[in-house]
Amino acid sequence: MFQSAIPACPPNPHSANTTAHDRFEASFHHAPVGIAHVAPDGGFIDVNARFAAITGHSREALLADGFQHITHPDDLETDMVQVARLLSGIASTYRIEKRYIRADGGIVWVTLTVALIRDAADEPAYFISMIEDITEMRRARHEATRDPLTGLLNRRGFDERLDRTRANGSGTPFTLVYLDLDSFKRINDELGHAQGDFCLVEVARALSTTAAPGDRIARIGGDEFVLLLPSIDSTA
Repeated sequence: MFQSAIPACPPNPHSANTTAHDRFEASFHHAPVGIAHVAPDGGFIDVNARFAAITGHSREALLADGFQHITHPDDLETDMVQVARLLSGIASTYRIEKRYIRADGGIVWVTLTVALIRDAADEPAYFISMIEDITEMRRARHEATRDPLTGLLNRRGFDERLDRTRANGSGTPFTLVYLDLDSFKRINDELGHAQGDFCLVEVARALSTTAAPGDRIARIGGDEFVLLLPSIDSTA
């Protein structure tokens, strides 16, 4: 009997014969965002191709380890705190920006959204995690808030940090320090702008070297710098 050599077409999601399971499988594997199912202990149950591509690990490698294995150490505590909130029932979902360490050692920034699925007995069954790559967006955001000459915050970046400090609402005092360089115009006029730029870079380096953890330093004008010192109040 003659048999067609044309392979069968994938199920049409609009067909009456397409099951809910078929639609779920298609949505999971072909979604434009990374999707993973994660066990309560942090191990990956399944990941789609996009999740593997974003994180830079093969599906097999991901299934062999947990999300803790690929999470940047500086972001792991924040992630685990949010996981604990889901498991305890305090929250039903969470959304954070975090970093994954790729197999080649590179870093990828993602927006991670997580929801907890519970079984019929209301016990934690698994997490649904969705990720989107925001590495380029964060790079652009970083560049928009940095002075290209010194690498310090620019005025926009400093204003954002100051607004964030004020919004914390902790009542902790902080100090703002403004400084400019005396006779800086003479350096540009007599020695040239290249030497002036070198001077600014050296000043920025000196300020950064002496800054305490949590201090913020910005270049907000030609020779104008401002420091935000959360650890020092007006009585110091």
